[in-house]
Amino acid sequence: MLGKKLVQCRSCRLKWIPTGEPAGTCPACGGKELAGAFELFHVGLALVVLAGIAWVVPARARQPERGPPVATAAATPPVVETKRAAAPHYALIRAKKLTAHVQRGPAKGHTVTLSRGDKVRILDRNDRRYLVSDRRGNQIYVTLDKLNLQQSADKGRRYVQR
Repeated sequence: MLGKKLVQCRSCRLKWIPTGEPAGTCPACGGKELAGAFELFHVGLALVVLAGIAWVVPARARQPERGPPVATAAATPPVVETKRAAAPHYALIRAKKLTAHVQRGPAKGHTVTLSRGDKVRILDRNDRRYLVSDRRGNQIYVTLDKLNLQQSADKGRRYVQR
């Protein structure tokens, strides 16, 4: 059955699967112009392939950039990896509106606006500046006076007998 394909006559539009040897003429009208038939099954296969491509392409866009970081302007400080902040893991924005340039993330090179009460994750500390990540994954530098640091909650005993 693998070698047998659905055939369609171009003159009378009859569709059939040839049995035995390959089809030479149409069994209804005797026409010699034969072609492969396009079925709804083929549309389904094309949709499955397109869905696979659409699933893979955004996954490639989410992968982090490779290579050394390049300084874009003198105004933006370079991102330097130092020791991680130990105790506070999260902070709340204290300023009413905070606009800052994005160092890394989806909006790299643009500015983002954070509002009072927005929760950010602390990634790194450099003197009085903290490298924080917002809920979208944008990494920006924020000074200490614009943040309310939150201590990580003690989880208690890890293994509890019951």
